[in-house]
Amino acid sequence: MNDKYILVRLSNQNSIQLYYIDNSYKNITYSYPVCFSVNLENIDSIFTLLSLFSGINMFSTKHKLYLGQEIFKVQVANGFKQGYIQD
Repeated sequence: MNDKYILVRLSNQNSIQLYYIDNSYKNITYSYPVCFSVNLENIDSIFTLLSLFSGINMFSTKHKLYLGQEIFKVQVANGFKQGYIQD
């Protein structure tokens, strides 16, 4: 697994949460994720938030496309009132 990754979560059927986790610093005792939370009615704002976050610039294009795909799956799951589990 990579040292830097993002977990995608659908919370209470109306908001999406993304957790950016950076485990590349081995000498730090505590490592807390950066959390992005956006209402699904304003889903476009998650892309604005991620573009402003410097940590996302370290990801490859393939990883960024995968992240977009997972965000789309959250939208589809929410539209069908189903749960979402990240691949």
